[in-house]
Amino acid sequence: MILALYLVILLWGLSYCFLGRPGREGYLERWVLFLVVLAYFVVTRFSPPQVDFNTYTNTLRLPVSAMMLKSYFYKEWAYWVVASGLYSVTKSAPVTFLLFDFYSLWAIFRARRNLGLPLYFCAIALLIFTSVFGVHNVYRQYLASCTLLLALSYERGARRWGFFVLAGFFHN
Repeated sequence: MILALYLVILLWGLSYCFLGRPGREGYLERWVLFLVVLAYFVVTRFSPPQVDFNTYTNTLRLPVSAMMLKSYFYKEWAYWVVASGLYSVTKSAPVTFLLFDFYSLWAIFRARRNLGLPLYFCAIALLIFTSVFGVHNVYRQYLASCTLLLALSYERGARRWGFFVLAGFFHN
C-alpha cells in the first residue's frame, strides 16, 4: 500500500508538471495532493515500524525528566521533548509521528507558497530519496530538513531565524 500511494503521488506530480497549469493551481488540486500525501503518511505510520522507529517508539515512553538526565537528548531537544510531550497526550506512537508528519507537510506546502513555486514542488520534495528515507528511518533529519526549507523560504525576520534555530535543534 505504501508503494501504491508513493506511485500515485509520483504520477500526480509528473502529470501536473507536464500537463498542469503551474502557478495557477486550484483549491481542489492542493487538497487532492494534501490528502493523498496524508494517506501515505497514515499507511506508513500504521505499518510495522522499521529499526529506527522501534528506537523512536521506545524513547517516546521515557518521561522528559529521564531524558534530561542524559546529555544525548540535549543536542536535539526540540524533537525529543516535543515528541515525548505529544506522546504523553496521545498515548500512541503512530499518532505522535502523524502529528510530526502533518507538521512536515505543512512546512513543505508553506515553503512552496512562500517561494512562489508550482504545486508539483511539494510532490517532488516528498518523493526525493532523502525524504522517503527520512520518513521511514532518519526521522529527525527529515523534520530538520523540512524546517530548514521553511526557514529559507522566508526572506528575513524573526520567522526565518526562529525556524532556522528550530531546525538546528531538531537535528544538529
